[in-house]
Amino acid sequence: VIGNRWVSGAFDRVVVMRDRNGKPVEAAVLDFKSDAAEDEAALAELTKQYSPQMDIYRNALSRMLGLQPSQIGSKLVFINAGMVRDI
Repeated sequence: VIGNRWVSGAFDRVVVMRDRNGKPVEAAVLDFKSDAAEDEAALAELTKQYSPQMDIYRNALSRMLGLQPSQIGSKLVFINAGMVRDI
């Protein structure tokens, strides 16, 4: 639950880096997208479009792992374009 809204979803991939004691110290969320994007402008628009979704994922993972959102990176992996964009 975020605010007064029920949100459901599934991470495509999460990578968690841990310290020697196994405590999470940072993480990354990767979300795979199959959208067609012919050029950089289209990728930029899609990145902007998916940014709110990635913020939700980052905040959810933050709560799950006990990390600050700033300790969690997020990347969109555009598989058809062969490109990765940081969010």
